[in-house]
Amino acid sequence: MKYLGINSSPVFWFDDGNIVLQTGDTQFRVHRSLLASYSVIMKDCFEIPRAEVEETVEGCPVLRLDDSTKDIENLCGLLFGMYQVESKTVGFAYLETMLRLGPKYEIANFKIMALARLYQLFPRDLGEWEHTIDLRSELTRFSYQPTSKGFVFDVINAAYQTDSQIPSILPAAFLFLYLKHNLAEIISGVQRSDQSLATLQPQALHAALSGRTNFMSLWISLFRTRLEIDEEYRFRITYKIPGQYCMQKEVCMKSLANVLGQLTAQAVGIHPVCIPLQIREIWYEGDMPDPEEVLPEPFCEPCRHTLRDSFYSSQEDWWKSLPRCFQLPSWEKMQDFDM
Repeated sequence: MKYLGINSSPVFWFDDGNIVLQTGDTQFRVHRSLLASYSVIMKDCFEIPRAEVEETVEGCPVLRLDDSTKDIENLCGLLFGMYQVESKTVGFAYLETMLRLGPKYEIANFKIMALARLYQLFPRDLGEWEHTIDLRSELTRFSYQPTSKGFVFDVINAAYQTDSQIPSILPAAFLFLYLKHNLAEIISGVQRSDQSLATLQPQALHAALSGRTNFMSLWISLFRTRLEIDEEYRFRITYKIPGQYCMQKEVCMKSLANVLGQLTAQAVGIHPVCIPLQIREIWYEGDMPDPEEVLPEPFCEPCRHTLRDSFYSSQEDWWKSLPRCFQLPSWEKMQDFDM
């Protein structure tokens, strides 16, 4: 029986289908045997004895789902061959569906495809990570689209799934979370484009909050250490800037204080974190000037070289230590679930 206001999917309504999936006001007439072959949960659901009086449409039993219409549309597209894709090029919308519905309905193929894509987007190598958060990268461009709301929340939650943990993507995923979301959004969640609320699960939320503090402390501490003069006996901290060959000692000393102050302010702030890829992003407060724009340099040439060397050395230092910010094993000892 068809109810008023209920629509049939224009794409996934097969005349020879024998099960109708309903989500919201949309129904999908598909093949039960194919769903059961992919999903352990749906297979078990179909084997449960049905009531003598049950809801049907054109003789097919109706299975009501609490998922979004878009997710079920994507699910059908993936399972019924309407969307063919290599795992490393799967679109973000389909990847989100895999992350949400793969664990929920125990669809092994979704886990395999999603894992390959997640390794690409959230790498364990510093150089690859720098590429993924570059302004021109696929992930960064996607993050500015309205449909991206909640994506990284889903990724992190998926990585904490009890039977399919993916710890190796978590450090890069948490950094992306800090880059794109302020503290209030991390705690309370964000509204997706379909109006549902994306939030971190308790274990993930605890790791995100403690990890944010740990990461900022680690980053600043290692950067400061690289800037300090290594002396065996000293009664106060001495920095390499201004150095012996500094050409504007007072200016460089003040600029260094500003740089360290900006980093410290981020550590206690509530706004999205600016994780600079270049040292100039710090002294221009995250906004890189136009290459053709001529701006006064805050440091003289010798001090600029010293600061740059310290910055890139500290990047390698904190990346090696990054997993421990989230109570994870070292990069070398991390093990993802065995498929």
